[in-house]
Amino acid sequence: MRRISVALALAAMAVAGSMPGAAGADDSFKPGKWEFSATVPGGRLPPGVPPSPGVQVGPEGVTVSRTACITAADPRPPMARRPSAPADASHPCEIDRTVVNGGTANWSMTCTTPQVTIREEGVVHYHGATMDGEFKLSSARPGQPPIEKTQILKGRYLGPCDAK
Repeated sequence: MRRISVALALAAMAVAGSMPGAAGADDSFKPGKWEFSATVPGGRLPPGVPPSPGVQVGPEGVTVSRTACITAADPRPPMARRPSAPADASHPCEIDRTVVNGGTANWSMTCTTPQVTIREEGVVHYHGATMDGEFKLSSARPGQPPIEKTQILKGRYLGPCDAK
């Protein structure tokens, strides 16, 4: 069960797309390049699976880190940026809701395949050069009990976005 929940967490962090932005943020949000991390408390990788880049395994659990350039028009962290509708069978996720109010962003997403349905709900709060929040993953497989995991989010401002 833990392997499935860690795999869900890693999948949620790995899926990244772009979505038209939501409303802007107030002074507590700082546009630019940010480092985001999500920790699955008590999580472990399956035996024999080495951590990929940006993944750390420690006593607190499995932590996945990513950097992203975010703007006042779209302050959502990478785990909340996906296509608004499923792109194909390999990317079965769709954003159900995105609300940005000042330095706070909320979202929900659903991913559905014949084997599993995954629901994600998250909220982040920006405080100048830092960010904190959480997102909850729930998965349901036919004939199996549901799995629920809450992941702790943290972020820090790194500086201006890289030139394109």
